[in-house]
Amino acid sequence: MRVTPDFTDQVVAGLLALCRAVGVVAPDARLPRCSHVPLIASDEQVRYVNAPTAGLFVPESGHWTTVHEGQLLGRVLSPFDGAIHAELRAPVTGVLFTLREHPLVYEGSLVARLLPTS
Repeated sequence: MRVTPDFTDQVVAGLLALCRAVGVVAPDARLPRCSHVPLIASDEQVRYVNAPTAGLFVPESGHWTTVHEGQLLGRVLSPFDGAIHAELRAPVTGVLFTLREHPLVYEGSLVARLLPTS
């Protein structure tokens, strides 16, 4: 749910590669390189982190980083006084490949997805 310059570069490189593969772009055309290496995982491998309560989610970890089991991913705060309602921690060591940006969460809202590395 975010469009960044890096993501835009990935999309353009992928579309041009597809165009070359189907013959729209010449086979010897020089295309931009994409430095992003995709993660491939099955649904069973992905670990989900959901908000246990409503409030404002404030992330404490970075998107597309490796986090360790028990590491703080973020907090759910009260919108009224800033009191901490919940601390969300990584259930496993892995790559944090989804991290919520929109701060308003309800009980059960998806906050993060991780792909275990071990």
